[in-house]
Amino acid sequence: MKLYERSRLQLISEWIEKYDIKSVLDLGSRGILKKIIDVDSYDSIDVKGTPDIVLDLNEAQKLPFPPDSYDCVVLSQILEHLFYPQKILKESIRVSRKFIIIGLPHDFSLDLRMKALLGRNWRPIYRPYEHKGLLHRNEYKKFIKPEENGLTEIEKHYLFGLRGDRFLPKWLKGGLAKWNLFCRNFYIIYQKTKSIKKEWNT
Repeated sequence: MKLYERSRLQLISEWIEKYDIKSVLDLGSRGILKKIIDVDSYDSIDVKGTPDIVLDLNEAQKLPFPPDSYDCVVLSQILEHLFYPQKILKESIRVSRKFIIIGLPHDFSLDLRMKALLGRNWRPIYRPYEHKGLLHRNEYKKFIKPEENGLTEIEKHYLFGLRGDRFLPKWLKGGLAKWNLFCRNFYIIYQKTKSIKKEWNT
C-alpha cells in the first residue's frame, strides 16, 4: 500500500471518530476500511477485494438499502471510476442519514504532468474499472454539485502523493499538498441538509 493511501484511510478514520459516526456504508474500497474503523455497523460494496456485497456500480445504479440506513456513506476514490457518478452520489445521499465522505484524485500533479509532457501513457486508454476522465481539484464542486444535492461542506483535506515521498516529513508533505503540483488526492466531508426522496421497493 502506498504512503498516501495510508494517509487517506487514516483521514477517513479520524473523521468517523470526530463526528461520532456509528454506521458506515463504504463504496469502492474493497472492504479494507473495516480494518481500521470502530463502528457499530459497517457494510461495503465493490467488485474486487473482500466486500460484504459484490456489486458493479457501473451496471447497477441503485443501492440495495432503504433511505437513511447509515450515518455516513464513504465514496473514497470511486466516483471517477463510474459512468454515471451522479446517480450513485444521489443514491448515497438517499441512504445516508447524516454525512457523505468523498475522496477524489487530482490528476494534474507534478509527476502526472511530467509523464504527459514526455508522451508517456500514464492512464490506460480503456479498462472497465479505470478512471472515466480527468479531475482537477478546483473543479470538484462542478462534479459533486453540493447545493443541488443538498450537501454542506464541513471539512476538506488535500493529500500529498508524489512518488519517492517516504523520506519527507509529514509536516512538509502536508504543506506541499495544498499546492496543485503536489496534491494527488483530496477529501471532503459533507453534511446532508435535505433528503432526496426516491421510491424504495424492497
